[in-house]
Amino acid sequence: MCGQQMKSTIADIPRHSKTPVPILCYHSIDTTGSLLSTSPRVFSNHMLHLKRHGYTTLTFGDLVDRLSAKTLMPPKLAVITFDDGYRNNREIALPILKRYGFTATFFVVTDAVGKRASWIERDFSTVLGWAREGGHTGRLSENHRKIFKSRNAYLASLDKTALRKELEKLVLVGHFPLMSFSELSILSSHGFEIGAHSHTHPFLAELTENDVYKEARRSKEMLQNRLRPPVTSFCYPSGNYSTNVAHIVATLGYSGACTTERSSVSPSNHNIYALPRLLMHDSYDAHKFRLCLSRWFPLYVFAQIIWKRVKQ
Repeated sequence: MCGQQMKSTIADIPRHSKTPVPILCYHSIDTTGSLLSTSPRVFSNHMLHLKRHGYTTLTFGDLVDRLSAKTLMPPKLAVITFDDGYRNNREIALPILKRYGFTATFFVVTDAVGKRASWIERDFSTVLGWAREGGHTGRLSENHRKIFKSRNAYLASLDKTALRKELEKLVLVGHFPLMSFSELSILSSHGFEIGAHSHTHPFLAELTENDVYKEARRSKEMLQNRLRPPVTSFCYPSGNYSTNVAHIVATLGYSGACTTERSSVSPSNHNIYALPRLLMHDSYDAHKFRLCLSRWFPLYVFAQIIWKRVKQ
């Protein structure tokens, strides 16, 4: 290729082709104020901001397809995801999404469809009991401490009173109803993507490879059998995964998977089976939401990490 042809080719590449893509991660849309909750007002404000600033949306699966094909991205693109499948996603979030013409991906725990998010109390019951009794060291073994810290560093950093309050709000969310297969079918028929979020919401990196395989396979098969469209997107429960877990997910035919690592997706430098997401909740007011969509957000996250270390 001659120099003039090369210059022409480079000039034809849109400058926005390397713009980071934020994947927003919501859970329950409610007013409890838990770490997994975003109020209807805050969620509506987020969507209004995206609309006013010219954002378009893709499902997670469509984003993965574009990344795999190295397709150029529009300058303002966002992906909206919901974890666990709370019924309030359909009752509250769906009308707001439709109002602004946005699409989304709903990641579902298949064993809990039409039930409750029982894994919240299952995973935190021991620590909650310990916190309720004043945090006496005899109630919590060193092994429990290590597991709790590895699973949720933020909660583990709280004092006993704050920890008890946060866990009690989370347990309350765990009693909210989850969508049924008929409700998920309606979402799917309207073009929303239904992705797999495992079968029982375990910490996958703590399981044997065989159990990881069963969790990811059963979730995929159940959704495909009940809803028909192929299930190609996977979400690691609690963002917990390892290289081996990601490999198993890939071998089962998933096109991509997402974590809860706080960053936007770089179209030019990414791992298709470990795409980061931005965990949303009520602390994301208008200012912080604008910040998380900007190129400066990684610097903000880094500064937070340094500040926490300094305070320690």
